[in-house]
Amino acid sequence: MSRVLSGLLALGVSIALFAPHLSVNAFPAKPLYDPQQHARPKLEGLWRMTHAEFEGQDLWASNKDSQNRWLITPEKITILMKQDGVDRNCGSWTYRMDLTRSPMVLDLTPVENNPGQKVVLPCLLHVEGDRFTVCMQNFPDRGRPIDLLTRPNSGIAKFIYERVR
Repeated sequence: MSRVLSGLLALGVSIALFAPHLSVNAFPAKPLYDPQQHARPKLEGLWRMTHAEFEGQDLWASNKDSQNRWLITPEKITILMKQDGVDRNCGSWTYRMDLTRSPMVLDLTPVENNPGQKVVLPCLLHVEGDRFTVCMQNFPDRGRPIDLLTRPNSGIAKFIYERVR
């Protein structure tokens, strides 16, 4: 059973990173930073996953060994996972946020070798101190999540991360 749930999480990451043919009907987030918006949350740094679910099913028990982490810089988010005890770079996204919405709107664009084909994953982001929750639509043509919940057959994954440094 844990292999099945690990496979679902890997599928979500794979779709997020390697599906350039999908289209997006969701509204785009505003640019990375606009001085007229609210104060930008302090997201830069290393974050570790503490919870994962997909379409209403808890995936955390079967995935905590991966030690999934996000390294966030002002320009991109890099996914790091442990494999056989070694850190593995599993890909990156550039990102844009709309800080005027609550929860915040987040768009993730995979960094890929073919810049002519772009997929944008519509997400919602809620930040509280050294913890954030992100709900990601793995099938962008279904539009942006409407809240921070996952439901059966929604295509939505929910991750909670805590700051490492």
